[in-house]
Amino acid sequence: MKFPNIKGKTVNGDRRTLPQDFEGQLNVVVLAFTQYQQEDVDSWMPFLDKVQRENRHVNVYEVPVVERMFFFQRMMLNHWMYSGIPDVDARNRTITLYTNVSAFLKSLNLTHIETIYTLLVDKEGKVYLRTSGAYTENNASDLMLKLRLLQPQNA
Repeated sequence: MKFPNIKGKTVNGDRRTLPQDFEGQLNVVVLAFTQYQQEDVDSWMPFLDKVQRENRHVNVYEVPVVERMFFFQRMMLNHWMYSGIPDVDARNRTITLYTNVSAFLKSLNLTHIETIYTLLVDKEGKVYLRTSGAYTENNASDLMLKLRLLQPQNA
């Protein structure tokens, strides 16, 4: 399975094309679909921050996936996210995708937007792992196992 080629913007307003602009050899991508899922996203962050600190080849991204909106609506949402994310690093790693959500889900074989998904993706877009929901020890263990198997020789 491949991560779809799609354009987005960081909370700081920098344009990104995914998966090409993922900076890590491996990238943990946390997909969320509603603001109410932020608590589930946040449940992953202490663990994922540690993973990124301890693995130079891994980068972490929060990716809100939102249905296409009119310009003014996008501007308002971007402003709210910018105001709500004071940390510069978090703003840079948060890439909002305004897209056809159904088509996006289908491209990744995801079934619904009622939960978040955490993916392990390489720079070419190959998806190695997909979990759903808030952080659990089982999901974290699955991710760490896959990271160990894929760890580059020089890391």
